[in-house]
Amino acid sequence: MASTGSVSTQVRTGEGPQQNYTVALTVLTSLFFMWGFITCMNDILIPFLKRFSN
Repeated sequence: MASTGSVSTQVRTGEGPQQNYTVALTVLTSLFFMWGFITCMNDILIPFLKRFSN
């Protein structure tokens, strides 16, 4: 005896809501370059700031 009801099957294709990482990537990149800039400025900033501590 055959079933008369229709059977629906769901197939997941991986097409869900797309996540947008643009803001997180921008913040991470900015922090990376700020960290690099501060590291490069160490040689200049240390003698300059020592004047204020004496």
